[in-house]
Amino acid sequence: LARPRIASGEPPKVERGLYYLRRAEKLAGITEEQRRSLQSMLTDVAFYQARQKLEDARRLVSEGLAQLKLASETENRHARSANQMLSTVGPAARDLEEALRRAVHTQSGPDTRDNSPVAPPPSPRPVTPASGDTSLQPFPASPTPDAGLTP
Repeated sequence: LARPRIASGEPPKVERGLYYLRRAEKLAGITEEQRRSLQSMLTDVAFYQARQKLEDARRLVSEGLAQLKLASETENRHARSANQMLSTVGPAARDLEEALRRAVHTQSGPDTRDNSPVAPPPSPRPVTPASGDTSLQPFPASPTPDAGLTP
């Protein structure tokens, strides 16, 4: 049940696959081969989770820069501090943002050297600064709401 969901590369499906893996880890009496297979799938999930966290970091850096720019362009008590922060961290933050973008959308693409079919990477979601959008949250560590369902 977990393997095709994890191989899909789609966050909701990977999340469900992780749920199945966590349940399988708790099973008593699994063979050593099954344990190795579980471990292999868990390392695949770790890659998807890391990629999602890097995308979240990129989005947060972008939103922070946008908010500082907005604050620096207005006549308020924080304009000077915002300008100082932008001049101090702006260039490094833009470089970090670009490095994160490359890592997530270019370097984490499928490895086609073995010519095996691989699902395409998920399409990037639009960045909406200061929106409070929570749709890009990392995969939960606890079971999903439908965790009581039988696999």
